[in-house]
Amino acid sequence: MDTPPNSELFKAIVTIIPVVSGALIGILGALVGNRYTHKLNTNSSRLAEKRSKLELLVTESFEILVWLRKQEGYYFYGGDEIVEQSPMAKIEALTAIYFEELDERVQALSEAESNYRLFLLTGSKLRLDQKLKVLPKEHLDKIGGVYGRLIKEQDAVVKAARKLMNKLSAP
Repeated sequence: MDTPPNSELFKAIVTIIPVVSGALIGILGALVGNRYTHKLNTNSSRLAEKRSKLELLVTESFEILVWLRKQEGYYFYGGDEIVEQSPMAKIEALTAIYFEELDERVQALSEAESNYRLFLLTGSKLRLDQKLKVLPKEHLDKIGGVYGRLIKEQDAVVKAARKLMNKLSAP
């Protein structure tokens, strides 16, 4: 019995279907897998960058205290002027770009840092006006409140950053 030519064609097509479907599944799997892997890597990189920037923000918050100590030498005792940018500028930039959720805490720190700088300037003016080598005692007596607020706000930024880091590090 002769098989019709359509039957041979049908057998060939049936034989090729698993091969073609396997190839299609492989191609689709590769495309979807690459896209998914890329997305995971991108998210992981962003998270690592954000953690790194948060670490920098906290480090800079401690640098404020060092920077202000340098400024005290000039304003309180008439030492050499140190012309450096306050770390507050970098903290505010990092907050604006990466950490909107820390905005209130950073704003409070910025105000406390500004108040302390104003305290330094006022003390310097008093020292110069009275032709003293050091600040007047009545001005120095106020340092605890002004500096205490600065420390309190710096600590609040660190605590808020720690909470945020815990969120960023959670699986």
